[in-house]
Amino acid sequence: MSLLELRGISREVLLPDESVLPILTGVDLDVAPGEHVAIVGRSGSGKSTLLNLLGLLDTPTSGSYLLDGEPTDQLSARRRSRLRGEVFGFVFQQFNLLPRRTAAENVAAPLLYARGRDYLRRRRTAREMLDRVGLGARADQVPERLSGGEQQRVAIARALVRGPRVVLADEPTGALDVETGAQVMALLAQATAENGAALVTITHDLSVAALAARRFRLDRGVLAAGRRGRARGGDVGPGAGMTGVLGTLAEAWDEVRVHKTRVLLSLVGVFLAVFAMTSVTALGLMVAQVQQEVGERSGGRAATVAVSAYDPMTGMPPDAARWDAAVADLVERYDIATAATIAWGETRFRMPGGTMAVQTRRVSPNYGDLHRIEPIEGRWLRDGDRQSLSPAVVVNEAFMSALGAPDLAARPTVVIGGPTP
Repeated sequence: MSLLELRGISREVLLPDESVLPILTGVDLDVAPGEHVAIVGRSGSGKSTLLNLLGLLDTPTSGSYLLDGEPTDQLSARRRSRLRGEVFGFVFQQFNLLPRRTAAENVAAPLLYARGRDYLRRRRTAREMLDRVGLGARADQVPERLSGGEQQRVAIARALVRGPRVVLADEPTGALDVETGAQVMALLAQATAENGAALVTITHDLSVAALAARRFRLDRGVLAAGRRGRARGGDVGPGAGMTGVLGTLAEAWDEVRVHKTRVLLSLVGVFLAVFAMTSVTALGLMVAQVQQEVGERSGGRAATVAVSAYDPMTGMPPDAARWDAAVADLVERYDIATAATIAWGETRFRMPGGTMAVQTRRVSPNYGDLHRIEPIEGRWLRDGDRQSLSPAVVVNEAFMSALGAPDLAARPTVVIGGPTP
């Protein structure tokens, strides 16, 4: 016999414009005593609404809900409240612990509605339950001094303290990191199994759902059966781990097939994030290499050091703005007197008889001062040339001869002697 039995459950909401918004449509679900069931769905699919219906926090628009064979549609408000306290335990994503109350006081809170011996022993029972979840030593701490994982353990102890027959967990690992979430889910599954309670987990995480004996998918208010998961307690022989992995992979593939556009957009986002991180990492590696060479070659002494740098991911010179910032950092860090940047390239000149390819260097204005190059005529480059994009050029005698020594007086030109361009 099922402990929870839903047939044709629908839930609709009347909007201000008199239109009807369907939340759940024709949901059928059976949960046996001691069974672990997971319901997977994205945000807005109706998961929390279904959990509220199961926990008697809400009523369906249509359909039937039997709780241990008893119809719930005719229950009085007082009877529903009593069943919520006696039959159900709730675990929420945000813990919902009472502030400025100790862990023991939070766990004992549900026992304030108990009677007789259970009420009188509520403080001792609360501490015993905290011991079971590994928090006996933290019983007198307030939530503000507990970690997220510890707060969720307190919430689990609170949900189990009255010995419920059903535990409803709404995204129990949603506010936790992956490792802590796995520990909390293992604890929740073990504790409910020891109590013989049914566990219904609402989640969007396939790895959490894989721990359940049965899985369902809720999409746009429609509940569909998924693949079977692990047996309760997870001890199903040597192949249990592989079975769980294969089941999770199959579930993930179903998600891809059903939501192709959403998965594609997610992959694009991941690609862009990886590309950005790769670019930043490449620049970091390049700067680190330059720092090492500067340190090794100068040895802390006054010296002239030439360092070649390129982006190790592309083999090309780095982005000018980022590289200038990196050079400025090196100048400050190593107390460098002068640092000039050079980028090699090729420029094609159109001549009367055709075109000529010339190897050029794109240099910073202080390049001439660093190499003590004195111009024969004209002037050296200035910072303003770079900012105003002036067509400033420095040429040597060989290049002038190749050009037939044209009149370049109209341009801010420097002519230098020797083989250095």
